[in-house]
This record gives sequence, C-alpha cells and structure tokens, in this order.
Amino acid sequence: MKTPPLLLITLLNVASLFADDGKPIFADDFENRTELGAAYTVKSDWAESFKVTNGKLVISQVNPNHGAVLRKDIPFKDLDLEFDLRFNGGTSFNLVINDQNEKSVWSGHVSRVVFTPKKLSIKDDKKGSMNLEVRKQRLDKNLSAEKKKALEDLLAETETNAKVDLKPNEWHHVRVRIIGDRMDAWIAGNKVAELTSPGIAHPTKTSFGFTVTGTSIDFDNIKMVEAIAGTSEPVRLHK
Repeated sequence: MKTPPLLLITLLNVASLFADDGKPIFADDFENRTELGAAYTVKSDWAESFKVTNGKLVISQVNPNHGAVLRKDIPFKDLDLEFDLRFNGGTSFNLVINDQNEKSVWSGHVSRVVFTPKKLSIKDDKKGSMNLEVRKQRLDKNLSAEKKKALEDLLAETETNAKVDLKPNEWHHVRVRIIGDRMDAWIAGNKVAELTSPGIAHPTKTSFGFTVTGTSIDFDNIKMVEAIAGTSEPVRLHK
C-alpha cells in the first residue's frame, strides 16, 4: 500500500525533528513511584521539599532562608537538557550548573538559567556574580563609584534577560543547551535567550540542579542527551 503524499511529508517532518538528537544520558518521567530516589542529591534537612506524586516532581521551599536545592550529580562539559515545568505557587527557580571542585566560585556555581513567570535570565556565574572576587565586591557597601560602575558593567556582560509568559498552572516545555561558551534557552520550541560568555565553557561540570523559591513548582519529563552543535529544537508534549 502506498503512503499518501501528505502523510509521507508529515512523517518525514516528524522524523527530522528527532534525527539529530544526541545519545541519551539521563531521563526521568517520575512514573510508578512516590519517592525521589537515589538518582538525586538533596540535603537531609530539606527532604520535605521534594515530593513525587501523580507522575511528577513537586518542589517546595521549606527553608525560609534558602530555596529548595535538588542536584543531579553527573559529569559533563556541554549540555542538552529538556524538562516540563509548571508554576504552582512558586515564584522562581534556577537551573544551576555546577563544578563542585571549582574553588574560584561560590558553592561551585559556574552558570545558570533563572526562571520566573515573566522573565528568563541566562548567567555566566564563573566570570560574573558567583565569582568570589566579584561576590566580595557585590557585598561591599563601601565600594567606590568607579568600582561600582565596573562591577555593573561586568554583571551586565555576563548575563542576558528575556521576557517570557509562563502562565501559572500550565505546563511549559523547556530546553537548555550549552555548546562551548554559548548557552541557549527555548520555551515551547521557541528560542527566547542566548548568551556567549567564557565561564559557560567551563570544561569540568559535575552536576546540574533546580533551586526553587516559594511553594510550589512542578517538574516532569527530564531528559539529558549528548549535546550536538546545530541540533534543532524537538517538539515535546507533556504526557
């Protein structure tokens, strides 16, 4: 039986969306369990922040002094990460990229993406805000006007911001990719931000993780694949 031309074109288009995916590295759809599991690292006193229910991960801030931190320990240089998210009372969260062995930055943070319902920011933490020398200046209330201006310029060149519309109580598909010194972010298949900055290229990343502020933000369908330059944004629908 011959395949109708329109159906053939559709099948070819769908195949092309997935043909350039890199090899799978890590995936979690949170199905068929109620515990977070050993795949992730959390502080014992924050354990109540993380619930797996109805096939999704629910993260809530329980420590008023710090967001709830979830970490996936996995070595990588470049990154191609996808996940679904839903703001369900939470105010913001960070996708944080770390090297726990890097001593020039605060808590190993080398780069991040910051999400709020209305704004997305990509940041080079290693050169920018989490660099220990830069952080010292940020906390210095007696910084001279000249140094303050230089600090503001440095922070501006190590981050980029974009307007988004992540409506609460709705699922949104996110993709973040790091290739060399460039990080790109997509929402629902549309690129919303990119940043090229030297700290993004840090070669020995040891983990990625979510830091959630407020109550709560839901996550699902986490997928990490081998990062390949030039790959397109595949279509993913929440299950």
